[in-house]
Amino acid sequence: MKKAGIELILLTLTLCLFVFLILGQWDYAINPFFSLKRWHFISSGEFLHGPFDIRQAGTCFDQPTIGKYLYWFSMTAFLSSASLVLVRFRLSSASFWQQGFFILFATISTVLTWMLLLIPTCLLLHYVKAMGMTTNRLLGLLLCAGAWIVLPCFAFAACRKQWKRSCLFVVTAWGALLIPLLFPSYLALDLIYIHIRRGQIGSLFDVLGLIFLGVWITFCMFAIYLGRLVYHEKE
Repeated sequence: MKKAGIELILLTLTLCLFVFLILGQWDYAINPFFSLKRWHFISSGEFLHGPFDIRQAGTCFDQPTIGKYLYWFSMTAFLSSASLVLVRFRLSSASFWQQGFFILFATISTVLTWMLLLIPTCLLLHYVKAMGMTTNRLLGLLLCAGAWIVLPCFAFAACRKQWKRSCLFVVTAWGALLIPLLFPSYLALDLIYIHIRRGQIGSLFDVLGLIFLGVWITFCMFAIYLGRLVYHEKE
């Protein structure tokens, strides 16, 4: 199969997964931010007032926890960045319509991803204000800060007409692909470590464990492939 055909299949799968995750998180993580009241709640700092609900700490996936929101943001942000890379190479000409379409796509996907990052960022800030700073909380804040900076910089670099000659495109593309995988990698490696330490390595191979590790490994391999593509296609 030709390289262009492989990239088209990857692009189709990536876009479908991206849309699937966006739709799945629309009601509780995106739709609320179309309200001016919610933006005032954030911009005024009201979310920092009052006690922090300790039930929101941790990584429980059946509860509204920081880890849950950060994980789904990470998966969505990675798919958004991967889609931008693949679409950019598909629409590589300087055509006015292609350039306009890409800018629109990059803007929408980046804004939607930003909305998913708002919840864990606000929760982490409230957590630190209420409970103090720890190493894990500092790493979480640094991860959020990195995503807030790198994702729009990557979108800007990809939207430039001279993107192929831009070192900024290469650096931000790698950052936009790798930063979203940091938190899932931490969860996966921590899960493996805990099971090895407890002598329960066999329990890693249940259905949910295999799905979680399989998704993580697949995304890491995909990131390596796209990183090589970005590097080798640079003029």
